Amino acid sequence: MESFFNNCIKCLAKGKIFPKKLRVIIDGTDIETKKDFPGASRAIRKEEIVDKMGQKKTIEITAYGFKLMALFAVGAKIPIAVKVIQIQRHESQFVKALVETAANNLGRYSKIN
Repeated sequence: MESFFNNCIKCLAKGKIFPKKLRVIIDGTDIETKKDFPGASRAIRKEEIVDKMGQKKTIEITAYGFKLMALFAVGAKIPIAVKVIQIQRHESQFVKALVETAANNLGRYSKIN
């Protein structure tokens, strides 16, 4: 899936859809699935709730699925690179690879500032 999307971006870059110089922003979002979804991983998170008595409590929530990281060109509303990782992984571990993928997708047609 990632490679298909990234190949599409390469075609858009070759067609000179993007400006020569780009400012970018990275966004990571969870894609939650059922726990038996193929390849899905698990993340345990703490969430603060207010009970019926008005007391704040911290509970553990289990989320299953993936995390989608996307690198967007500011103002273009089109991601120029995507990466799907396990839901429990932190995005910071994959930023360099995502930026490298974006640079590869853009080729000689556009550059990231």
